[in-house]
Amino acid sequence: MMENGMGIQPTYNLAERNDGFGDGGGWWIWILLIFVLFGYGGYGNGNLTNDSLLNEEFIKRDIFNTNTNVSQTGCQTQRDVLESRYTNQLGLQNLQAQQQECCCNTQRAIDNVNAQSFKNTCDITTAIHSEGEATRALINANTMQELRDRLADRDRDLLTANFQLSQQAQSANIINTLQPTPKPAYITCSPYYAYNNGCGCNGYNNL
Repeated sequence: MMENGMGIQPTYNLAERNDGFGDGGGWWIWILLIFVLFGYGGYGNGNLTNDSLLNEEFIKRDIFNTNTNVSQTGCQTQRDVLESRYTNQLGLQNLQAQQQECCCNTQRAIDNVNAQSFKNTCDITTAIHSEGEATRALINANTMQELRDRLADRDRDLLTANFQLSQQAQSANIINTLQPTPKPAYITCSPYYAYNNGCGCNGYNNL
């Protein structure tokens, strides 16, 4: 198969035909394809591509803005709810504090009334006790004075009686001294009476 030292020669020389595409002028296909893809004029197709991209970006922007608005609205709503809860909780705490203060004030007022009532009761009891003591003291004083007066009257009566007895004894002593009379040594009948039983009269007859 080899003649004169030469091998088989190809019938289609790609090197001479510049890769066998368009007789060596196939590079313009790439340029045209680039123009078509990147919209260089593109006979209006480039504008359609740009419009589609712009519309897509607008849609994305609108979706983003919508999401942002929804998020802001949700955050605002949540914040309003939290503020409302905080306000309500603060109002309830203030109301509870006022109720507790009112209860404390009422309790203090009741305690003051009880203390005042207790003080008034003690004052009344002390006054009654003092009046009772004063009354008993007055009664005792009057009773003691009456007893003293009675004892003084008895002392005067005894003194008067003793004085009279002393006077009588002194008078009798004086009389006996001035006019002595005989005194029997023992008790006997009077000599001025006689006993007569002979006449049957059974009586005493004066002589």
